[in-house]
Amino acid sequence: MIFTISSYFIGSFITSFFNTHTEKDNFYRSFVNLLSGLFFYIIGFAIIKSSGNTIMWGIIIILILYYIFNRSVFTIKKVSLSDRFSLNKEMLTPFLTIICLSIVFFFFHGSFFYNSPVNYLPHGDYEYYSGIVELLNHKGIESIKATSFAFENITPTPNPYHYPELWLSAIICSFSGFITLESIVVVSLAILNVILATGFISICRHFSKNIIVQILSVTFIFLGGLIFTHSYPIAETYVFANGWTPKVSMVSIIFVFFVISTIKNQSLSLFPLLMLPIVNISLAPAIFTSIVLTCLYYYFRKNKKTAFKYIFGSIILAIFILVFYYLNSKSGTAGNFTPENIIEGHKTDLTKPLKVIGGSIIILSILYFLYFIPPSLFSLKKAYRSAFFSELRKYKSLFIFSLLIVIVGLLFWSITHPISDSMQFFYMPGILLLNILIFIIIIISFKEFQNSDTPKNKVLSFLIIIIFSITNIISVYNSPFYKKRDITNSYSLEYITSINENIEKSNQENYLVASILDAEKINGFWSAISKGQGYFLRLSKNNINLISLISPEVNLNEFDIIDKNRILQNYNNNLFYKFAKNKA
Repeated sequence: MIFTISSYFIGSFITSFFNTHTEKDNFYRSFVNLLSGLFFYIIGFAIIKSSGNTIMWGIIIILILYYIFNRSVFTIKKVSLSDRFSLNKEMLTPFLTIICLSIVFFFFHGSFFYNSPVNYLPHGDYEYYSGIVELLNHKGIESIKATSFAFENITPTPNPYHYPELWLSAIICSFSGFITLESIVVVSLAILNVILATGFISICRHFSKNIIVQILSVTFIFLGGLIFTHSYPIAETYVFANGWTPKVSMVSIIFVFFVISTIKNQSLSLFPLLMLPIVNISLAPAIFTSIVLTCLYYYFRKNKKTAFKYIFGSIILAIFILVFYYLNSKSGTAGNFTPENIIEGHKTDLTKPLKVIGGSIIILSILYFLYFIPPSLFSLKKAYRSAFFSELRKYKSLFIFSLLIVIVGLLFWSITHPISDSMQFFYMPGILLLNILIFIIIIISFKEFQNSDTPKNKVLSFLIIIIFSITNIISVYNSPFYKKRDITNSYSLEYITSINENIEKSNQENYLVASILDAEKINGFWSAISKGQGYFLRLSKNNINLISLISPEVNLNEFDIIDKNRILQNYNNNLFYKFAKNKA
């Protein structure tokens, strides 16, 4: 809570220098304050820790360009120093709401982590993030190869990834007593969810000032596709990107900023999206391509000045990203994205891109069809239908551009599908934005129901919001990131205690926990790239590095060529595998 409140006042101080003339919604102002304070901390800490060698400079570049191109709107405002930090009566309600949300989200996320005698074990991704956070704190290097630094005496070079929320966790670890895993799973997530919830309240207030609906709108940060059966595991990957985990919360916050800017008809509303390739590199293809295509539209509509601003900002940012990673690693940003692997993967099934596109459309239609029942009710009567679609048309530019992002992201995924995690090209931009748009459609439906003359419709509108709010909360418990995994069901308490005691006695800076990967137990892609046992040690200790002892002779012939290439890419980064391969 202390970090959130300080972010609010720091952001209030920063935004107090600018007069936007038109902004009257106090929740939106609070959202901007929180976002400004958050990035002030993250960027400042990243610059200091990395000695200036950070990709976070890209956000500063975008903000400077955004200000330059919007100087007529963001005029400098002269205010006394005391007034810049003051909290007037108008801002008291959103400020108290932020405090309440901070408490609620801390205990909510804490309930999935804190337990006695041993804390619950979070999703495996958090183990990976913990190593990166510790590398950020120890060396200030934005790299995903934390184990290489700890045990190979190799200073890793910066890699493209998603670092803002990891820098946030690094800040929390540096100035508190939280262990790394705890800072990510509980504290960072609570902070980001508070900001995201404040943004959702602001969106809600644009359409409805109803207090009950504003309160319930907080639950819609958990909105996502609804899974009714686990018979089709592939469908679960489409709800993997629901917007409440640290990685996607940061992306969702920027999307909320973009959505609010658009529905308020603010100048250059697409510009905040240029922060997304810095926030998460997987959004670069969809964002850059969509903005360029939009610029073509502006160009042919004789709005060449706006087109130039977007194109100029996109080019400057793209050049910065490429130059930054080239100068640091001499290899650009490609990583494992080799054309040969992509081509080889396509040769195995030339129709796979069409299957990816067609399958995604079908799966998304099934996952989200319930959310479209309320607006469908307006088609029953012409008067309601006319009012509803008239309201939607006011925001057609938002829906058209969002549809463009979804299409572009899906196309990039279909083309790069042989690459591991290539689905992120689609679900990071597409599904997160889709969730926000569905929230808007639901709120517009509520508004139109409330405007009707039939009391029954007004009651129905509240019932719909309440049902969806309950559904949103239930969906959290179906997420793989919110499973209360009790580690004592797998290991005895005595065993866990003895291992922790031995680690404490060794008193090392870094710990390498190795386990043998049994070839006979490799029964799928994820088991083949498992990092082995020992993740539970991070529940009480930092700097735990897991490694699986993989033989170069392990048989991968049972996998298709795509999964085989993905597994080999993973193995080639494994310390023991590289050692054994060199000795063979």
